[in-house]
Amino acid sequence: MRFPKAEPKIVSLIHEIIAGLEAHPDLFPNPPVSADDLRK
Repeated sequence: MRFPKAEPKIVSLIHEIIAGLEAHPDLFPNPPVSADDLRK
């Protein structure tokens, strides 16, 4: 998988990351960037 270059695809990826962090706090107890910070 390559990192997306188009801004809409980057935003979509960020939303997927946020959903994953929130859905699985047991797997990501202390992520380097919080879901709240990614929303900014």
